[in-house]
Amino acid sequence: MKKKFKLADIRDVIWEEVDAGGLTLVEQGQWIDEGKYQQQENILREIATGRFYCYNLSKSGSHFTEFMFSFEWDPDEIELVEVEKATRTVEYWKTVLDSV
Repeated sequence: MKKKFKLADIRDVIWEEVDAGGLTLVEQGQWIDEGKYQQQENILREIATGRFYCYNLSKSGSHFTEFMFSFEWDPDEIELVEVEKATRTVEYWKTVLDSV
């Protein structure tokens, strides 16, 4: 499910860490470096419904210049996708130790 929210409210929730526009910050992800661009996944909860939504914040630039954030080029209203927490089981190969 998708729902529109005001970008100014999303910005306040993520940057100022205050509830705004009926949203609260649940989880702020780590920045993932993709070269020129970096991404950060943020999970927001709509207080009235208890539903969770994801906003992927982007930034471009470098430590030597100013960063530009997606808040600056996204529209005034943005459509967020509803998300829910899930558990993932991962299989992998591990080294077998010799038993002596």
